[in-house]
Amino acid sequence: MADTVHPSELHRVVVQCIVYVEPRWFWQPRLYFLMKRSEERKQWPGLWTIPGGGLEPKDYLKHLKRKPESVGVLGRALRREVREETRMQLKRLHYVSSSAFVRPLDNIGVIAVRFMAECHRGDIVLEENDSTEYKWVTAAEICRYEIIGTIANDIRCIEAARPWNRSLRALRRALKK
Repeated sequence: MADTVHPSELHRVVVQCIVYVEPRWFWQPRLYFLMKRSEERKQWPGLWTIPGGGLEPKDYLKHLKRKPESVGVLGRALRREVREETRMQLKRLHYVSSSAFVRPLDNIGVIAVRFMAECHRGDIVLEENDSTEYKWVTAAEICRYEIIGTIANDIRCIEAARPWNRSLRALRRALKK
């Protein structure tokens, strides 16, 4: 069994989390967490994003010492990244989407896997030199922020799929008739 991995990367695996808090009352909107990347960052400086980061060998190598296969590696990596970047703890993770792209500055291929999870608890403390500020926003407010990639679209899709949103839309249509 290997204790290291080959240093050359064919692609980088990145995990991201759309973190939300449920409203106190069902008619209130769900709030989603956004954080603004530092202007000092090489990739996408000053843009808004969600917590996440790259899969690291430490996320699975120690588990391979006990078993021939490491299960749950993406979830472990995501929880670690969110904790490092925000100090938040998450409830259950749910898969949302995946995508592939090439980072513009270094031409490294990236496989991004996006999840969503409710914020369990945590006083938010942003990782120094990584992000400069954060906001809790509604899905309707997302369009006011310059957000990296397809994050905003995924949040709109999540919001549109919420059962009570479908019920409210059906009720509005029925009342208009």
